[in-house]
Amino acid sequence: MKRSSHWYDTVYLPIIKVIRQSKILREFPGKTEGDMYLWILDHQRYLSQEEGQDLQPPEDAARNFIEGRDN
Repeated sequence: MKRSSHWYDTVYLPIIKVIRQSKILREFPGKTEGDMYLWILDHQRYLSQEEGQDLQPPEDAARNFIEGRDN
C-alpha cells in the first residue's frame, strides 16, 4: 500500500493539480482527468523515445504539455 500511496502523492496528484489549475479539460468535453493524465504521460514518453528528451518530473511534464498547447 505504501508504494501506491507514494505514486499517488508524487506522480498522479501533481499532474492532476496542474490539469485542474489550468482548466484544460474545458477544451476537451467528455474527457476526464484520468484521460488527460494518460495523454500527458504518453506525450512525455514520445518526447523521450522519439525526440531524445530527458524525462521530466511529472508536474513539469504536465505544465510543459499544457503550455505547449497554447502555442
